[in-house]
Amino acid sequence: MAIAKSENITSATAKAAAIRQAKNDLKSDLNLAKEQYKMRIRVSDMLGGAAYDPAIKPEDFVSGVSNPCFTLIPGMTFVYEKKSQGQTERVEVTVTSETKVIMGVTCMVVMDSATVDGELVEDTIDWYAQDKAGNVWYFGEISRQYEDGDLVSLQGSWKAGVNGAKPGIVMAAHPNVNEIHRQEFAPAVAEDMSQVAGLNQTARMPFGVFRDCLETVDFTAIDAGKLELKFFSPTVGQVVLTIDAETGEREELVEILY
Repeated sequence: MAIAKSENITSATAKAAAIRQAKNDLKSDLNLAKEQYKMRIRVSDMLGGAAYDPAIKPEDFVSGVSNPCFTLIPGMTFVYEKKSQGQTERVEVTVTSETKVIMGVTCMVVMDSATVDGELVEDTIDWYAQDKAGNVWYFGEISRQYEDGDLVSLQGSWKAGVNGAKPGIVMAAHPNVNEIHRQEFAPAVAEDMSQVAGLNQTARMPFGVFRDCLETVDFTAIDAGKLELKFFSPTVGQVVLTIDAETGEREELVEILY
């Protein structure tokens, strides 16, 4: 496609540069594809090698989400902040009273918004439901990215049951160390994974000291180099701290609104 577009460039020098760039991009993308392939094979091995095909039966789900480490109470808002490259990113996660039926399951609707120095960069609609065993399932999201106030992308959006996408578990009923789950499954769109790294962990920050936290390591085959450490507090019922394993940047809970 890039080479085809270069046919519309009248300058021979600019056209040659565009073709060189296209070839460099192709090489880079092929290398990325190889890394993603290796990660997907690794993940498949970690999960036992079988096809991922969770049996979703509406009668196996309950109303509301009450998992101690992932509790959703309508009207609550969790506010997080992260300092990065001299800028402040603020994320507000609001549990709404709305519901949405996906694959026959009634899901709770959660709204996220992210601003950088006051400017909206992303807002997301997430869908969650809890089964009778206490596992919290993630049924999809609408992810909207903005630049200068304009919607520029829906990258990362997916919905269980559409185009082969399947729900995943974001929080197990009884987490065990080294236990691993697919949080979402929409190949090449959303492939987040989570592995339990520790129990009874402590997260310290200005907002407070949270003990008995569940610590997870989150990663994705789409970006093999991305690793995040997350601490979920049963006292709060949500994540209180996220640490980027590469940069050390921390996204911390700073406020809870009712």
